[in-house]
Amino acid sequence: RGMSFDTGDVFGRLFERRVVMATGALGGTLVDAVSAQLITLDAESGDPIELVVDCPSAELDPAFMLFDVCEALASPLTIVVAARLAGAGLALLTSRHRRLGRPHATLQLSEPRFESVPGTAEGIARLVEEHRRRIGVLIERLSERTSRPAPLIADEMSRGIYLTSDEAVAYGLLDDVVRRASA
Repeated sequence: RGMSFDTGDVFGRLFERRVVMATGALGGTLVDAVSAQLITLDAESGDPIELVVDCPSAELDPAFMLFDVCEALASPLTIVVAARLAGAGLALLTSRHRRLGRPHATLQLSEPRFESVPGTAEGIARLVEEHRRRIGVLIERLSERTSRPAPLIADEMSRGIYLTSDEAVAYGLLDDVVRRASA
């Protein structure tokens, strides 16, 4: 007597309503799928798009890729933090678009992890240096969007501070807390 539940059908129906879900680790596979959906919706019409995120972890390069896709959209975009967003995923909140959080969402300022790769000590040292440079870019974007000093943001990222949605609004990472589901 149970109701059948087809997740593909549910996500298809959300897509028809111009809602894109990004849930899980924000890595290459997820970013490819989300980017394709956003670009497709943007090409279909200039109507508003909603990107709902719940990404407790994120890789730096895919996060920057998704940021670049969001910035290239002609359609108005609203980014909604539904549950969690951390580390490199905060790059999304530096975009020009509207940024909202659900009442119980949690944002974490944390330094993106360095994914070790095999190679020579010299090659790995170059990768570490590039990783640090890209973290600097993230910190600068966060500083520009929040009007907070970059050294303060760097310190808070190194400590891994957590913010509620209301605290994230005060911090400048979100524009508002959405108390009701969008129509």
